[in-house]
Amino acid sequence: MRQTRSRAASLPHSRDMADTDALEVGRSRGSRLALGVVVAVALAGLVAWFVTHPPAPATSVTDLRASVPAGRPLYLGVYGPDPAGGRTLHLSRVELRHTGDAVVEALVCRDGALDVTTAPDAFCRGLVPAAGAELGPGDQLVVRVTSSTGGPVRVSRPRLSYRDGLQWGTHDAGRRAAVTVLAR
Repeated sequence: MRQTRSRAASLPHSRDMADTDALEVGRSRGSRLALGVVVAVALAGLVAWFVTHPPAPATSVTDLRASVPAGRPLYLGVYGPDPAGGRTLHLSRVELRHTGDAVVEALVCRDGALDVTTAPDAFCRGLVPAAGAELGPGDQLVVRVTSSTGGPVRVSRPRLSYRDGLQWGTHDAGRRAAVTVLAR
């Protein structure tokens, strides 16, 4: 009787069918590294988005309207954080755009609030420059308008650049103001 060898047995890389469960597909080091880079970039993007997108402060469509004699400063309460929200904004900059011939400044009213007044001491424990100040529950952002000449002065909503916990943002806040400065 003559023995015949199967053609598969003579091939150098042939395997029995029983060995097929031992086959494994492995990932190369490069593909694992690429996957790790993709995950790290996605995670960094998510963190960057979170840090730069705090909730915007509230704005109002109602403008403050007031009049004041020329040469007398007028104080307008334009924004206060929601006391129930517990937010504290660390203000780095407050931009105020305005029309008219006036000096317009942003201040923080400590432990108080006002609407429109020429005597803020009755409503605030203290007034401090807004840039670099904290604006927390119980505080209010106030705009001081002073003009030595008569005429209208329109003040935009304050644009706040701030830090809120781990988040940083720049948003408009509060309300606009329309002031009529009365000539003497």
